[in-house]
Amino acid sequence: MPAARFVMPKAARYIGSTRFDLKEVADAEIHLFVEPDAAGVVKRAWWIQFESYLPTVPNARYDFADTGWPLVTLGAMDLYYRARFGAAYDKPPKGSEAERVIQMVERAGYRFPVETFSAQFHKVVSDDARSEVLVIFIGDLADIGLSVEGVIAGGKDGAPMRLLHERVLEQAKRHVSIQR
Repeated sequence: MPAARFVMPKAARYIGSTRFDLKEVADAEIHLFVEPDAAGVVKRAWWIQFESYLPTVPNARYDFADTGWPLVTLGAMDLYYRARFGAAYDKPPKGSEAERVIQMVERAGYRFPVETFSAQFHKVVSDDARSEVLVIFIGDLADIGLSVEGVIAGGKDGAPMRLLHERVLEQAKRHVSIQR
């Protein structure tokens, strides 16, 4: 992996890590930081995930060049970016990284807002393209003036979706620091 340092804001609290086999194809390790409010609602979260394909899938490779995701500079690193959104009632797939992150947050005594956005950044970090790092920044969708209903109503290519991508990237650039 290229040398990099993820710098968290002073208000961020480290709530732990977990390592597991992801869908029996990858070794995944997650480190999670949160910034909760006084009521225990997560205002912002930083999810750093290291992932490598297992030897049982010898031909698997990470490649984001054909995803259509833009390559953006975040601090000192170029990463592929996509914005996501969801509601607390959306249950993640069993055994997924998202399920583990929600469990970590709840075990620490916190909860996510009713509607969230996430800025997901991906970088292949090995010469053989079998390892990647993900940097995922999560926040309250209401803080960027959007709602799940509004984004869905606007459609995949509508103005709300374009605003989501723009505003989420702005938030990430403001709250995520990567140094070399």
